[in-house]
Amino acid sequence: MACSSSSLSLRCVRSLSLILCVVGSLRSEFPSTEKVNCEAFNLHLIDCDCHKSTTTRGGIRVFCKNNRNVTSIPAHVDGLAALKITGASIRLIDEAIQYPGLTGLYLNEDQIRFIDDFSFASLGQLVDLSLANNELSGISGNTFAGLASLQLLVLTGNRLHVIRADSFSGSNLPSLQILKLDRCSLYDIEPDSFPALSHLTILDIAYNRLQQLPPVVGGKYGLSNLTHLNLSDNRLSDVDGSFFAKVPSLTHLYLDRNNLQHVPIGSLKESLVFVSLRKNRIESLRQSGLDASLPRLKSLDLSFNSLTKLNFGELPSGDLEKILIHDNPWDCDECGNEWMFDESVVFRWNSEANVSCATPSELSGLNVYRNRNKVFANCAAAKSAIAVPLLIGMAVLVTLLTLCTVVVFKLRVRRRRQTLVNKEELDSLASSKEKLSESTLFAAPRYHTEREDEQSFL
Repeated sequence: MACSSSSLSLRCVRSLSLILCVVGSLRSEFPSTEKVNCEAFNLHLIDCDCHKSTTTRGGIRVFCKNNRNVTSIPAHVDGLAALKITGASIRLIDEAIQYPGLTGLYLNEDQIRFIDDFSFASLGQLVDLSLANNELSGISGNTFAGLASLQLLVLTGNRLHVIRADSFSGSNLPSLQILKLDRCSLYDIEPDSFPALSHLTILDIAYNRLQQLPPVVGGKYGLSNLTHLNLSDNRLSDVDGSFFAKVPSLTHLYLDRNNLQHVPIGSLKESLVFVSLRKNRIESLRQSGLDASLPRLKSLDLSFNSLTKLNFGELPSGDLEKILIHDNPWDCDECGNEWMFDESVVFRWNSEANVSCATPSELSGLNVYRNRNKVFANCAAAKSAIAVPLLIGMAVLVTLLTLCTVVVFKLRVRRRRQTLVNKEELDSLASSKEKLSESTLFAAPRYHTEREDEQSFL
């Protein structure tokens, strides 16, 4: 498929391979050049086109295709800036490539089986290196030694099988930004692979045979700047949460066509923008690990899974704009699913897709969007049947609360009145005691005086 920037759309963005295809095609073209005679540059190869740059940087760009007679990389091309050879029979690179000004090297479909250590050590200005669709079976720690300026490395379609811990290291590739390892028959990635690749932003490991991921990648500091990770079309059934802890800046995660039921992305809740889990075995969003707070998440693809219902409260909280839910076995007897098919974000993105009922049997295969009223006809009646008793119950409850309030109020009034009466009685009793005390106090001296008079008379 031809790639162009005009072909990008929201549907196309789903595929990281397409994005990288666009990047690769733009880098491999020869813009601002004019075609010249190859013989003028001591190049005598059949089916080769030579282009001279018209920019101030200058340089010669050579493109040779579909020539199995080419068995080695041509030498002695003065001013060579980019070399692209496809469909040749190079098979072996056992000598150092001596083009210090080379910025782009594309050796695709050339039957290359072995690359000697330090073969690229003199290419200090090389920015793009593509070795796609060859027959490489292994990468040693020094295969890419000396590529200090390399930003794009494409190894798509080789037979690497295993990624060793020292195959791609920051000491050899300190500027690497994009690494493509898709379709490499990988079944294992050793722990601490990709050490010190601090500038790596895109890693594509799709279309392999991985059943598990290493708990640690990127060495001591992880892949701190990785933003795009494609693990689609593998055999993953489980992912260690510590793996995602080593990629804290990840924004786009592709896990399509695996065997996943759970994705522990809690450590990525502050960074994820796009998650695609198309064609997995997810049965419940809550159990999948995707119901956490994901404030930046804008797109979530859950199509072709095993979801039967989806509660609104289970959706990741945040700025979700798009969610694909088609081709799941939806339970249309579950009125809780009705919200998904309203005039909402979900409706806009799935209205033309296959959102059909799986159960109950009388609705099986029925398209939900085209038969919404029929599918959820019982929900309105059910809501009415529930609403009437609910209203009656609420009215009874309000009445009981009112009566209780009145009774409590009357009891409080009665208690207050009784308190006041008791207080008045106590005050009256206290007053009587005070009067009695005063009467006794003044009467005693008079009685004493009379007795004294009587005694003195006698």
